[in-house]
Amino acid sequence: MYTHPGKKLLFMGQDFGQFNEWWEEKSLDWDELSNERNRMLHRYMKDLNALYKKEPALYELDYNPDGFEWINNISADECIVSYVRRAKNGDELLVVVSFTPVLREKYKIGVPSAGQYKEIFNSNAKKYGGTGKLNSRVRVSEESECDNRRNSIHITVPPLGICIFRKVEQDEDVEKAEESKKSVTAKKSKK
Repeated sequence: MYTHPGKKLLFMGQDFGQFNEWWEEKSLDWDELSNERNRMLHRYMKDLNALYKKEPALYELDYNPDGFEWINNISADECIVSYVRRAKNGDELLVVVSFTPVLREKYKIGVPSAGQYKEIFNSNAKKYGGTGKLNSRVRVSEESECDNRRNSIHITVPPLGICIFRKVEQDEDVEKAEESKKSVTAKKSKK
């Protein structure tokens, strides 16, 4: 749970999936990096570490209740949890974690505030050994209650995975897409 509050510890080969447990009389099994799956895990951990260093929301308020807020921690049927991590300056990351091997498409999730949410990390990326089913488009929230929140978005939740979103400023491409969507809807309603 790299995105959960608290300091992180990777120990002796966990960053590349060493099969054998660590033994003080032997070096790490670096040759396991010749295996594609181990290289994918190593890349995943490198990218996750880089994200952690880049995003103050993941570490600045680790021991302050203002740095963490549950969105949904009671979704037992779907085995999905979601929460917000917050930086000192108020920047937020929305984290969604699935603990089941089921891909969930068009999954509705409450968001902390109205706006646009862009995925910045997804464990289901092909470079990590996933299927590549990502949330490539910016998600625009709608005023539709979910998880005791006024606004929500629909996302694809990876099986046994994590996706992380950042709220972004209004994007011109999204504005054009919304205008086009409204235009198509208006034309359909005239028929």
